[in-house]
Amino acid sequence: MSVAAHSPPCYGHKRLFEHPESSSDLATAHKRLRKLCASPHGRCDALAQALPAYALSDSTKAALCGLFPDMDEQVVTEVLDACGDNIDAAIKRLGELSLSAGAGRSCTPAAAGPAAGAAGDNLGSAPVSPDKAGAQQHQQSAAPEKRTLQEWVDALVRHISEAQGVEDARARASQVLQAFQHALALAHRKEADDVMRDRLGELTRENGILKRAVAIQAQRIQGASSSSAHENMRLRSQVAEYEAKLHSLELSNFSLAMHLKAATGSAGIGLANGRPPDVF
Repeated sequence: MSVAAHSPPCYGHKRLFEHPESSSDLATAHKRLRKLCASPHGRCDALAQALPAYALSDSTKAALCGLFPDMDEQVVTEVLDACGDNIDAAIKRLGELSLSAGAGRSCTPAAAGPAAGAAGDNLGSAPVSPDKAGAQQHQQSAAPEKRTLQEWVDALVRHISEAQGVEDARARASQVLQAFQHALALAHRKEADDVMRDRLGELTRENGILKRAVAIQAQRIQGASSSSAHENMRLRSQVAEYEAKLHSLELSNFSLAMHLKAATGSAGIGLANGRPPDVF
């Protein structure tokens, strides 16, 4: 028996799945899920509050695949296994992955080129694990392309024109504005980094100039100190020579004084006898 599971308005897809077990319960679950998914932003919280946690089964997996048609069945199974078969946590995790995949596709419109569009489609359809999907989303958000204001306006108009309702248009506008805000933040950060890089270059050049000036001044001071040391040694040697000369002169003076005293003393004795000292 086939049951048509319609996705929320923000996805705009339909998926048919067949399962022979619990068809009435499955249809009831789909009705409850569609009622709870009226708002794309509050879908995960409402589902987590309304649905209890129950064991993993084929009907549960099929219901989640119908609720999230953009997600591969392998991804749904991995998320259920990672959440320990807790349907509340699984719905929250799948909702986060689905919203991140939608934001990634909105951040890469057709103007970004076919390669960017293929990357956005592969993010939502390729069978990757939740961790790899988060890493891909982080890489895409970390390196947005530069766009003009007119390109952003065109992207906003194009996304809103593709909406299927008011809530879908609001979600699409929110995604484009978030991408625009993220691009502005990255541009401002890049500009600040460039300013800081230029300032760092100027400070590095000034530091090099100051280092050279200090080295030159140190060489001058060292040369002056060495010349003053040589001059001091020369003066010390001259003082020592002068001291030696002074000592020799003092000895010579003392000797002359003694000779003079001796000479004057003998002359006084000869005159005392009334005769010159040289006359006998």
